[in-house]
Amino acid sequence: MANKIYKLKIEESSSDEYFIAIHSTLEAYQLAYYVNKQNKILLKRKKDFISENNRGSFSLFEWKDLYSELKCHLISNKFIHESSNSEANSNSLFEFPERNEVYLIPEFKGADFFIKSTHFEILKTIKIQLNNFSMVVTAYNVYPNNKTRMNLIFD
Repeated sequence: MANKIYKLKIEESSSDEYFIAIHSTLEAYQLAYYVNKQNKILLKRKKDFISENNRGSFSLFEWKDLYSELKCHLISNKFIHESSNSEANSNSLFEFPERNEVYLIPEFKGADFFIKSTHFEILKTIKIQLNNFSMVVTAYNVYPNNKTRMNLIFD
């Protein structure tokens, strides 16, 4: 009996991804609430994104359009790890925790959040609204080059 060979042709869709970097002192859920309030998208909290070397967990919000291929992600760029170091505090009157800041994308240490989308027009309107929001210092487009680690896959 001869075995049949089936060939499966898989074509990858070449969807471009666009990024906005956001500088703000807000918490991730507060920023997601503002974006949801101003737009027709509905960012929902997903399981935290853990970095490759397990040095930090970053807040992740996601929106997918059910009828099209549109996606939008909001992710924090900064994680503050606090640990008590008894040796460093032995000469001190007070106990201060040791704080280490871990960045998801270290090339953009000034950015507190990133919004990633496959649709440029969505990001364009979000960026305009964020720049008009008093709690956001600035929001700007990020064009990653080959040296940055912006090819994050959250699925």
